This record gives sequence, structure tokens and C-alpha cells, in this order.
Amino acid sequence: MRIVQNTFITIFLFSIFLSCSACSSESKETGWEWEEEEEVPAGFELKKGVNIASWISTPKFSGEERVAFFTNENVKQLKELGFDHIRLPIDETVLWTENGEKIRPYAFDLLHNAIGWCQSNGLKIIVDMHITRNHRFTNTENDLFTKPEEPAKFVRLWEDLSSELSKYSNDLLAYEILNEPVSENPENWNSVLNLVIPAIQAKEPERTLIVGVCTSNFAVMYNSLKLPATKNIMMTYHVYAPYLLTAYGQNDTTGGRTDIPISYPGQLVPDGYISQLPEKWQSTGKQVFNKEALRPFVKEGIDRAKQLSVPVFVGEFGTLYTVPEQSRANWYRDIVSLLGEYGIGYTSWDYKGAGYSIVDENNTVAYPEIVKILTGK
Repeated sequence: MRIVQNTFITIFLFSIFLSCSACSSESKETGWEWEEEEEVPAGFELKKGVNIASWISTPKFSGEERVAFFTNENVKQLKELGFDHIRLPIDETVLWTENGEKIRPYAFDLLHNAIGWCQSNGLKIIVDMHITRNHRFTNTENDLFTKPEEPAKFVRLWEDLSSELSKYSNDLLAYEILNEPVSENPENWNSVLNLVIPAIQAKEPERTLIVGVCTSNFAVMYNSLKLPATKNIMMTYHVYAPYLLTAYGQNDTTGGRTDIPISYPGQLVPDGYISQLPEKWQSTGKQVFNKEALRPFVKEGIDRAKQLSVPVFVGEFGTLYTVPEQSRANWYRDIVSLLGEYGIGYTSWDYKGAGYSIVDENNTVAYPEIVKILTGK
């Protein structure tokens, strides 16, 4: 999830809003508590983490400025704040040339540095294949799923990365195969998983592999996800609901306006301002959101992980800094509370560099209350 890369998320959450008839304080469904014997099996344990964006995925800087953007001191800070892992998005174009040659300076060297810093500071790390030349999560369809030669390229990319990183402990490092896979037909994603999971596991059978759910214009296709194996597999999904709130002030929510009042919990936008919202968001603006209204957005991914008998965590969630600060804190508090009820780990979006960040450009904590909520301190 990025400030300028969210068209897809906008669409599918909007569709969920239209289909959710229980977005009010009376929306709680009974029987949601998990029985002890139904708990998702333990795996690569993740509790409280944060994404490291804008560094070697859609980087804000190049050269020495990129080196200085994220360092061992930042990892130490995260450890001291109370986080136990990071999710590190990476882009193919940053790490590999078009000919498939590894780029070392300001690319693979930084990746190895980050893993080493996590190891020395007692944090786990997820290496997340965020954007590839044949897949971008903001597209409505991707070459990875439409061109017959592309899945094999994707497998080779992962085999190359696995060879590079296989020396690291399985307790330290996990691989996220692809961020927010997008295809109109979810079987396309399942077919790719049938190729890439066995290829990685042939080289690293004990490495934890993290799998997201295929998405399309108007759906998150939880029930369509199929796995060729479940050993050392973990499922992930993202939570940005209600999107009118979490992405408040963007062009695709309020037309870029930040003078329309918005708050959480309660009715998002006062009646007198509903007409000033873009038409597609007016019904959402009238809705009442609170912890119980958010529960379905948290629970759906957990339900699918239970069906697949794999552990699960939320790999991204967050709100833009343009959201009124107390409403931001209220939303984070409810999401973290819900995840705690289900015993689910999480990785917030993000550390710094984007509009969701918890620290400023000087690495000073910008939102202490939110950090306290995220870390439980």
C-alpha cells in the first residue's frame, strides 16, 4: 500500500463496502471466538512489526542517500520501541538488471546489510517481492498471468534470490512470494504458486514462504486460494478499511481535499458534508464504523487460513497522516485489539518515507500514541 499506488485497493474495498450490510455498532456476529482446538498452527512467529518502504522498493533516494535512509541505528530503534520483525519490500528493477544480473552497490549490499542488522538486533525479517517487471499490484492485470513465458521467469527470479539468501537461518528470515497478486482469474495465481513454491522448497525445504491472496477489480478472492503444500507456508492479507478513512485526503477518496471533516469511530463524515465527497464515496461517508464494524475485514482472512490449516498474519495496515490524529489512533487501537483477540501478528505500514510513517525524516517518533498502540508499551 502506497500513497500513489493504491488504485486497486480503492476499488476492491469500495466493493466490500457496498456488500457489507453490517457496518454499524450492531454488526457483531456470534460464534466468532475460536475454539482452542481450531487455532491456526504455529510457524514463523511474527508479533509486532513494521514495513520498511521507500528504500529498495520504490526508493526515494539513490546512491549514498539511499544508504543513509535506513541503517543499523534504525533497526536498533525499532527493537527498542518494541517491534520484533520488519517486512522489507524489494523491487526486481532495483536488485537485478534487465539481463538478470545482480546489482550489488546500493541494492543487494543493502539487502544483506538489513538481514545482518536484524540478526544482530534480535529481529526477524520478511523479504517481500513487492514489484517485478511482470507484476505490479496497482495493475488490473499483469504479464505474469497473461504471457505464457512469464511464470518461468518469475520462478528463475526466486531461485536466484533463494541461492543468494539461503545461507541465512530459517528462524531469522522468511520469503514473501509476491505482494498483492492481481489477476482477474485467481487460478492464474494458484498456477504460479504450483511452480514457485516447489522450486523454492526444493532448494530450501525449511524456509517459511508467505503467500498472499489473489485480488481483482471488485474482489479479494480468499476462498479461491489453493496451496501445493502447507508445510512451512504462511498466509498474509492486508487491512485498509474503511478506505475513505485510511486514505483520507487523496485524489481517489476526497479529490485531494482535507477540509472535509472525518472521524472514527462513528459516522465517518457529517451529513452536511456528504455531498462534497465524490459520488462513489458518499454512501461510505454516511456509514458508522467502529471496532465491530471492522471485525469482518479482519476475520475473513483468518477464516481462510483456518480452512487451509496454515498460520496467518496481517502484512500491511495503516492510515495516512492526513487523517485527524485522534481518529488515526482510535482506528489503530481497534485493529490491533481485533488482531489480538484472534492471536494474529501484524506488520504496520510503514516506518518512514511515506504518508503512513511513524517517524519523521530525522528518525524521531512522530506519533507516540500510535507507536504505543502498535508495540503495546
